Amino acid sequence: MKIEDLVYELYKGDWKVHHGIFRQQEVDALKEYYKYCQETEQPRTFEEWLEEFGYNGELFVCKEEFLNNEYQDEVYVKGLLNDNILFNQYQESRTKESA
Repeated sequence: MKIEDLVYELYKGDWKVHHGIFRQQEVDALKEYYKYCQETEQPRTFEEWLEEFGYNGELFVCKEEFLNNEYQDEVYVKGLLNDNILFNQYQESRTKESA
């Protein structure tokens, strides 16, 4: 796993908290996904379904958009990581990107 993958996963969790997506919304989304799969008989993962339908129509940004925006905000990422060693790895990865 790369540092950008870790930060993206932390971002998605942060997004859910700030949008009020808690355990019950996750459960409801999984139930809707199950019903959708039964009705359409189309093989698709929960993540693919979520990308299309979101949580009541809302969803965090895709990884590419995240990397171009939120990932560039050092203050935000530092807060997500809340760990100096990981933050140093993040900074090193960004330095390599710009070289």
